[in-house]
Amino acid sequence: MSGKDVAALIDARQFKAALSLCERQLEANPADFIALINKGSAQLGMGDPALARRSFNRAINEDPTIASAWDGLGKAQYELGDPTAAAKAFRTAANLSENPALSRYHRSLALLLAGRFEEGWAEYEERINVPALGHRRYDKPRWTGEPLNGKRLLVVAEQGYGDMIQFARYLPWLTRFGGSVTLEAPATLIPLLQPVADDITLVPSDDGPRPDSEFDCYIYLMSLSHILGTTETSIPAEIPYIAAPPDRIEAWQSELDVPGFKVGIAWAGRPTHPQDAQRSMNSALLEPLTEIDNVHLFSLQKDKTTRPLSAELSNHLSADFGPQLTSFAETAAIITHLDLVITVDTSLAHLAGALGKPVWILLPYAPDWRWLLQQEGTPWYPTMRLLRQKIAGDWENVVTEMRAVLATTRT
Repeated sequence: MSGKDVAALIDARQFKAALSLCERQLEANPADFIALINKGSAQLGMGDPALARRSFNRAINEDPTIASAWDGLGKAQYELGDPTAAAKAFRTAANLSENPALSRYHRSLALLLAGRFEEGWAEYEERINVPALGHRRYDKPRWTGEPLNGKRLLVVAEQGYGDMIQFARYLPWLTRFGGSVTLEAPATLIPLLQPVADDITLVPSDDGPRPDSEFDCYIYLMSLSHILGTTETSIPAEIPYIAAPPDRIEAWQSELDVPGFKVGIAWAGRPTHPQDAQRSMNSALLEPLTEIDNVHLFSLQKDKTTRPLSAELSNHLSADFGPQLTSFAETAAIITHLDLVITVDTSLAHLAGALGKPVWILLPYAPDWRWLLQQEGTPWYPTMRLLRQKIAGDWENVVTEMRAVLATTRT
């Protein structure tokens, strides 16, 4: 089987099968740097960045001119919690690559995680040149922050729902540039964004891209941080900046009008997310929360296909709202009635944070770039508390810490 066949197994997330084939290839030829790169990629997929780093370093020793080996090394260093070393590896990968956009994009994530915002935002613009991220191109010019002088600006929402919620905070700034602004976003988010988009036209992206005749220039939503020169101390953090529709809030009033401390929980993100193995947990790990007096638990976990609800946790839930989370507006209305949301790193965390609700987010050892390193709070959401793994994969100690804090802070 060829290296391409092994890479196809990795793309299909069949990591164990890929690793087994790599081992066979390396028995035949220990200097096979393609097999070493694939082995490292499989080990990363299986959640073992330390072994992956060894494999990528062995590949680099065999041939230090292969960009994919350096890119893999950067990913391993990132997962090991060393964004500075990761950024160096990604820079080498970009310098060696004929198509450096992906490595530069990866480097931007490491720079942002390290808090190097100025460099990070500039490199983050390279995501637009990564085909897999699916940015649409338009014939009109991209806006670079100059006065609009009456021109029509189209802002294109991008990437995941959590990203869109997080970066919607920048929309009010755009009215200062002297033009008209239209935001193209998924229809499910539009009802939530009305408060932050008073003077902005909201149109659903579900209808397809806007005709060029409707705007004079455009920008991707997550480029606003770069255009506006965001630093860690200048992140717009006025909350809440989104809101659930009043009629949906009222609809949930009676069901959630119960005494005690009401906590919404979610333990898993989208199964197809590249870091799902690191960021999601099994629901059974949250069972210690059921032992705390005067705490009512409500499941906000929508997708339970790969991380089902444990029987023990199910028996102690006040309600499982998963089947009723038919839209972000519905979820936001439920959250409005809760005292606290506890979740892994999903769009739910952004939703609760943007609503101004207390939210605790459970983070893997190597978190997503936006959560930085070590801090217990975040400049993105003032009501958010970050609970971090001290050892990769160790959710038990995170839950133990969380249980202790919850037991002393509930009312």
